[in-house]
Amino acid sequence: MDKPSFNLFDKFDSILSKDDITRYSQGDGPVRYMDGSSLNRPITMPKKKLPIALAFAAVAAVIGVMLAMNLLGSTLHAAQRSAASVEENLAREVSLDIPLISSYAGMDAATIKSSTDSLGLNVYTVSSDEDIAAGKLDMVKMPSDVSVEEGAMYYAQGISNLDAPDAALLLNGMWRLQFDSTKSFNLSIRYADFDSGNVDTAVENAIAAQGFDASTATELDVDDAGNTFRSGTLEAGGATYNWRVSAIGLDAVYDISGLPDTAIYVGVRMTAA
Repeated sequence: MDKPSFNLFDKFDSILSKDDITRYSQGDGPVRYMDGSSLNRPITMPKKKLPIALAFAAVAAVIGVMLAMNLLGSTLHAAQRSAASVEENLAREVSLDIPLISSYAGMDAATIKSSTDSLGLNVYTVSSDEDIAAGKLDMVKMPSDVSVEEGAMYYAQGISNLDAPDAALLLNGMWRLQFDSTKSFNLSIRYADFDSGNVDTAVENAIAAQGFDASTATELDVDDAGNTFRSGTLEAGGATYNWRVSAIGLDAVYDISGLPDTAIYVGVRMTAA
């Protein structure tokens, strides 16, 4: 039995049916282009379909307005809840319990750590044993109602990375002690002040709290970094030390939206004279 033969040209001719040739009837010579006459029809919507389109548009507009209102409402409520949480965290009855920096005069890093630990505060030691042996110490005292474990978790995230409620929870009642004796005695304690209201008052309050002699201190001045400060000298442990109290807006140290504009960052430093 003979097998039916397959002719490529016949197959091609069958593909190019009469209708296909009609669609490609536009052209010049052997070149053919698709017939675009159908594109010339009016693009306006038939009047009988216009009410349907308007109805769909109206429904879409209503849905859009509802979504926008829900989004704005959620954002507004979230901001209100955040502000209320910040206010609540700043209203807590917590105390700084900052030790007198002069009481550490003449101590090494290990002794300062031991003395601070003996105060019974919630203190998180950042420094390793190797750091302390080398004369460097970094300790963070947590608020009295925040455990060392919880405070360390927040602190490890980076204070600038916290939202306003968590930052208020941690900073209100927290201070950081840093000591370095690799070159000479250099001890500082820094903390946030939410009560003084301005840098001048914050400096004066810190001087009074530390028992420094304000009568022999320099007048209020501003350094190149924008810190308002006063400085002086003190005698402790048979040696002379320089002290300096400085203050600057908290927002200059931590970029956290939602904290009070009146919050101040205070630093108390004592160095060998």
